[in-house]
Amino acid sequence: MRLRKTFFLFFHILSGLSVSAQNEEALLKTLANARHDSDRANIYIDLHNTVFKTDLAKAENYAEKIVEYGRLSGLLNKQMTGYRGLARCKRKTRNYPMILHYDSLAMEVAKKINTPPAIFTMEMDLATDLMDGKMVNFAKQHLLNAEKIAQQLGDLSYQAKVQNRLGWFYAAQYQHTQAISYFEKALAIYEKQGDQKMIAETKRPYAESLVAIGKTAKVPELLFGAIEYFRKANAFSGLGYCLALTGQSYYRNGDMGKALEHFFDAKKAFATYNNQPDIGMVMTDIAGTYLSINELDKALSQGDEAEKILNDVQYEPGLVSIYTFWGRYYTETNELSKAEMYFNKASDLATKNELPDMLTDNLRYFAILKRKQKNNKGADSLEMNYAERIVKEREQATIINDLKQTINRNNIKDTNTIKLLSIMYSPGGVHQLKKQLNGRSLSDIIHLDTLLLSNAEFNSTENVSSAKEFNRQLLDVETQYKTRLIKDSLTIEKQNTLIAKQETRKRSIIVWLIAGLCLVLAAGLWLQFKSRQKAVQAKKQIQLLQNEIHHRVKNNLGVISRLVDVAGKTVTDAIPLSTLKSRIKSIELLHKHLYSQTVQAGNISLSDYITELCNAIGNTFEDEPPVQLTVKATGEVSQPVAEKLGLIINELVTNAYKYAFTGKKNGNILVQVNPVSSTEINLQVRDDGKGMDAAKSNGYGMKLIKGLTHELGGAGTFTTTGGTIFQMSFPMNE
Repeated sequence: MRLRKTFFLFFHILSGLSVSAQNEEALLKTLANARHDSDRANIYIDLHNTVFKTDLAKAENYAEKIVEYGRLSGLLNKQMTGYRGLARCKRKTRNYPMILHYDSLAMEVAKKINTPPAIFTMEMDLATDLMDGKMVNFAKQHLLNAEKIAQQLGDLSYQAKVQNRLGWFYAAQYQHTQAISYFEKALAIYEKQGDQKMIAETKRPYAESLVAIGKTAKVPELLFGAIEYFRKANAFSGLGYCLALTGQSYYRNGDMGKALEHFFDAKKAFATYNNQPDIGMVMTDIAGTYLSINELDKALSQGDEAEKILNDVQYEPGLVSIYTFWGRYYTETNELSKAEMYFNKASDLATKNELPDMLTDNLRYFAILKRKQKNNKGADSLEMNYAERIVKEREQATIINDLKQTINRNNIKDTNTIKLLSIMYSPGGVHQLKKQLNGRSLSDIIHLDTLLLSNAEFNSTENVSSAKEFNRQLLDVETQYKTRLIKDSLTIEKQNTLIAKQETRKRSIIVWLIAGLCLVLAAGLWLQFKSRQKAVQAKKQIQLLQNEIHHRVKNNLGVISRLVDVAGKTVTDAIPLSTLKSRIKSIELLHKHLYSQTVQAGNISLSDYITELCNAIGNTFEDEPPVQLTVKATGEVSQPVAEKLGLIINELVTNAYKYAFTGKKNGNILVQVNPVSSTEINLQVRDDGKGMDAAKSNGYGMKLIKGLTHELGGAGTFTTTGGTIFQMSFPMNE
């Protein structure tokens, strides 16, 4: 795949072309109220910029209005802005005759304005559009004019722009070493000024030239940094070109997956501002990539879509590329007559539009077709023509890099072939090679594929300035690959020796492998059996735990339901909501302690549970007379026993806080729970208050205590002398 030259369009619109924040409708209302032609010209500038990305026809119409009202108001700078706006619109469709027409009109106005900045701007516009339109030779004088103006102005920004554009100029002529020197000068100025936009826009063509001569070490850093800037700035034109170039770099490195990823991203970027010519070009790259990995259906689909787009906009350089692709495609599918038709169409269109680089690329693929058609004479002619054009058009550093790529990509081991290739790509080499062939065809001594440039990446040698040095470098290439052949032979010999030794051990190894395999199989079956056993046990355990949880939740919800139900039915002894919440709180604390321990055990520590329960009750009555609450509890009980015991203690301690110390300055409460035997537990709740009121002895709380005492299988007694004492004994578990 060729390294496509995609010169990004650098649109310089003067200060009059400021982007308006108003929408088109609002601007049109403003226009209706405008009284002066100069105001109308300014409004049309804003209208042009507002619709440029969404409606090209309107943008062009508004640009014509800028020219008209600039002329009526006598403002030359507005006329120049209008012509530049018209050229800007034509760039979207790559209509270069019209672009250059409007550039020329803008230049005439700039000369009437007769200021260096205005003339400089148009010299740069003309140079850029001539290069982008593949009329590179005509661009040089405009660049020299711009360079002279920049020097007169003494402004670094102007000088950097010229250096940047001179880099483009030499890159367009395959003089990449010289182009790189100009890009480096421009980049140094922009970095000094901190101009991030121009740093990014200079890095892209700089990276493109580095790739062309094989110096790719800096390329990822340059491109990824530029991509990041363009992405953040929503500059989709620059972003698209950088992504496309990155895709081409990956293609050259043989990473087709990454190449496709970046080509598709480039297509999205171009689609964001409806850049149809570049969408068509990058889709041609996608089609060519699919063709290279033999995914013919996808190549066909992408090629069809690319051709439709390029035909719609009549972008002829793009059509040359897609015709060359179809020639390659039909050569691959052995539809040779179709392939020849497309190669001829590409050749004619490239010649018509003076696109020598595209014509050169078309030749090498056309040669493949001729060889398939058994037309060795025609193939020889195309291949020789291709080599002559390469030597003529491209600098020596690029040729050395291309030659290395050719030899490596095709894994050439025949030293005679390497020698012939070296001759073929040296100055005057084609004429010399024809003498050596002595009437024979290239197909008799060299395979066609070895004559085709490939896209693998290798470090090229530095640029050389003399034919003698160039020929020495060609000899170095040949020597390098002879050395490689010797190393390859030694490697093969060592490998054969190892293979022979391995053959003598193969039978015994196979026996041991079979025995080992049997052992591994047996061990695997045993482990599988044990794993299944563990899985069954684990499943049973999980089921048991689930049943236990469901059982506990069901019981606790039953207790809460009874408490609420009784509270709702009681009329003579109304139960406050706070009392009900306190009783439910004891169940909540029980669950907290239950699930903070090992679930399988299911036992509650009385010390932890009773202490936290009593503290919670005490915090509720913190505004009452000071009470010293003491808890002494030991042992463990099951969850059902702890639940009932907690409700009893909750009632007794709550009642003591509420009624025992009325009129007293302070008081003491003791809660003591301890086992008296291995099967029995004793509970005692004591206070030193005024003693229990007989009227409270038949309330709901006392009924609850009696009921729970009965459920626990115990017997409780109250003593009211010197305070209130409740004491009971009950079995350790239900």
